[in-house]
Amino acid sequence: MHSIDEEAFKDSMRMDKTQFAEILEKIRPIIEKKDTKFRKAIPTDVRLMITLVFLGSGPSFSVLSNLFRVSAPSISILIPQVCGAIWTTLAPEELKMPETPEEWEEVAKEFQNTWQYPNCLGSIDGKHCTVQCPGNSSSTFHNYKGNFSIVLMAVADAHSRFLFVDIGAQGSAHDSTVFKVSSSYNDISISLSFLKLWCLFCLEFNFRTNDFRKKYPSSKKQFWRPLPFHC
Repeated sequence: MHSIDEEAFKDSMRMDKTQFAEILEKIRPIIEKKDTKFRKAIPTDVRLMITLVFLGSGPSFSVLSNLFRVSAPSISILIPQVCGAIWTTLAPEELKMPETPEEWEEVAKEFQNTWQYPNCLGSIDGKHCTVQCPGNSSSTFHNYKGNFSIVLMAVADAHSRFLFVDIGAQGSAHDSTVFKVSSSYNDISISLSFLKLWCLFCLEFNFRTNDFRKKYPSSKKQFWRPLPFHC
């Protein structure tokens, strides 16, 4: 890792070496393996690098095998392990959904101060992740784009920081359905029931331009639209 140029490292891993070292230190106890008499274990930094390259660029296991000199079967096992370690370790620290009315009101204030958008509690949208058709699933995972997918739904605050994510809903489900059957919907409903205001979740925030108000240049369609949520 130390021999790789800083710019090249950031381009491949989507983070600098300092951030990489911080994550590695946190997940090392979970992903570290011991050497045996038969072979040496894959180093923890290599395990994390393989996972980050896969998540960032999506190369095949055979390509990763050639890049890191690790067998494809081993890569197919270590990537889910590292992803699980990252989620277990970092989710409680980095993915904190508001739990009280006061915390939700703070989120609304940030939208008001940053974007002049009142009573907005989050930007919500879903992403279709293409998958192979699961067995005996009929058209359950078939989406409107014509392929099979699962839905990654997320809610972000005014500064593009994730507050909540839900992954795994069938591709045929509408965004509103995915949100309503998500694991945190009831928690959100309970915490918002104490707010004395009309709440909105803003849909389709354009993360690329980081702008709520910019419109499509050739169309009247906007990047966002309000989703009413009674409180």
